[in-house]
Amino acid sequence: MSELRASSLPLLMKCTGSLTLPYDYTKSENAEKGATWGTLLHTWVQTGLVRGPKQLCNLFEKALDLSGMRGRRLEFWPEGGSHEGEVSVFVGGMGPGEAPEIEVTRRAIKQEGWVTGHYDYQHWFLDGELWIDDLKTGKYYPNPLPGSQGWNPDLDVGENRFPQDPKSAQLKTYALAISELEEYKGDVWISVTHWPRLPLIYRHAPPTRLWHRWSHADLMGHWTDLKVMYATHEANQTESSMILDPGDHCRFCPARNACLVAKEFE
Repeated sequence: MSELRASSLPLLMKCTGSLTLPYDYTKSENAEKGATWGTLLHTWVQTGLVRGPKQLCNLFEKALDLSGMRGRRLEFWPEGGSHEGEVSVFVGGMGPGEAPEIEVTRRAIKQEGWVTGHYDYQHWFLDGELWIDDLKTGKYYPNPLPGSQGWNPDLDVGENRFPQDPKSAQLKTYALAISELEEYKGDVWISVTHWPRLPLIYRHAPPTRLWHRWSHADLMGHWTDLKVMYATHEANQTESSMILDPGDHCRFCPARNACLVAKEFE
């Protein structure tokens, strides 16, 4: 097993056993378009330039105009922050009581026992508090009318059935890594900026942003949780011992096709 992706943590913290199953990262044509769109949007956030396939660039130019975002980039991501960075955090895999000399770094460590990922934006507020933003471009899933397929009675009609989560394990790991690298022990603000590619009504509207605040103690506790998660995985390497916990997260799991529990959950 190679390093863990920070983007997989929201799934792994719910279903550690999925890490033991073979992953399928094959993307559909629509998913490939979504990934290219995401790259185009991230480039614009970082540079203010629209670069990519001509057809998608034209669509994005239209979205900039209709959403009113063309002149608001620095309002959402102010100058003085840093864009796009790699971080890795050590979570286990060596002998009892052993650890590498460096447990957090600003580079991708593609080895067992490490969680690695890319954060989108880091900034310091005027009061000295750390802020980390993650840009998401995935689909918005509006809750349909009562009785319709996919309707969730616990949500209002039109509310996102699978909302972005600023409290996710992925973003909490970025907060942990950057605060450790900066030797910062204050509160960390995390935001998720969601600008969906689809449906069009949300692409042509300004992005939404959700916030959460973590204390240093919260982040240290999260590091412990990551180590427990990894130790649990290490102890459950066979199909007979793995722990599989199905739920709505199965919908987005790359091991879904190899998981009988996920199929039964359907």
